[in-house]
Amino acid sequence: MNLGAYQRIELKQEVSQQMVLSARLFELPTGAIDTLIEKILKNPEEFNTDQSHTHPNDRSPVHSFFPTVPSTGNSRGGIIPGSPSSDSSSSSESRNSIDGLFIPKQSQYDSPTFVPSEFLTPMKRELLTIQIPKQYKNARNFFRYLFNQREWIIKTLRKAYDCIGSTQREFIFTLDESKVNTYSLSNLASDLKISLSSVSRLLKRRYVSIKNKDEEKIVSSRDLLKSAVELFFSVYRGSLNEILFNEVNTGIALSDDRIADQVSIARRTVAKYRFRDSIPNSKKRQEEYDSGRTSPFQISGSITLL
Repeated sequence: MNLGAYQRIELKQEVSQQMVLSARLFELPTGAIDTLIEKILKNPEEFNTDQSHTHPNDRSPVHSFFPTVPSTGNSRGGIIPGSPSSDSSSSSESRNSIDGLFIPKQSQYDSPTFVPSEFLTPMKRELLTIQIPKQYKNARNFFRYLFNQREWIIKTLRKAYDCIGSTQREFIFTLDESKVNTYSLSNLASDLKISLSSVSRLLKRRYVSIKNKDEEKIVSSRDLLKSAVELFFSVYRGSLNEILFNEVNTGIALSDDRIADQVSIARRTVAKYRFRDSIPNSKKRQEEYDSGRTSPFQISGSITLL
């Protein structure tokens, strides 16, 4: 194999590794990236490995230093994996790690103001002037790569929240789920001119706060992105819950077919959302009513406010 072929293989490995690393960075909380940058500046020798010669599936320095980043639950906004704050309750943790605050205008038809939190604040450009010793070339390159990636992530997230705020301004003003407009991940990806997978990773486990009168509510960023199919169901949720409430009063559980007929939707749609909220079938519901159950089963909304 000639030298040119070796160089092409090496370049292909480097590009592939960079793509994997970028995807992992998208899912890391901003605070974790900040801590990683600080570690590089303090101990560059620990990051001086040549990433271009590692297999794309090898663990990157990101996951070597943050091996406990979970796939669900913690690690939002500025929560650093392994820190004491990552073990706090869901509600209090979200309040300490939200990406920003939506403040409604005087009219529901005006786009709200988005105030980014400290986690979406650009880093000082002066950091780039810090000199990492020449013998740590790979660490220096990795530092600059992380810095630029972080800036791109923050810039893109802020644009995303501007798009979301403009589209969901009526919901943000009222907190009424019926006011949510159709705006999916695909729509957002198109507006940002980036791939759907990138948007999905960027918004994973991220939260925003909405100021409503004298209190603030926290909502998952992904909850503010709804497809037409998801919004279609929200129209019928109230009717379904009314039927379930009446079941308690009458003591008679209705089958999915009878519920579907009353609401004029498909039986499989009723079953889908019943399964989602762990609501038993009519036979088991009937057994609970016969045993004296007095609280109605409820189908939850598509947006959860904390």
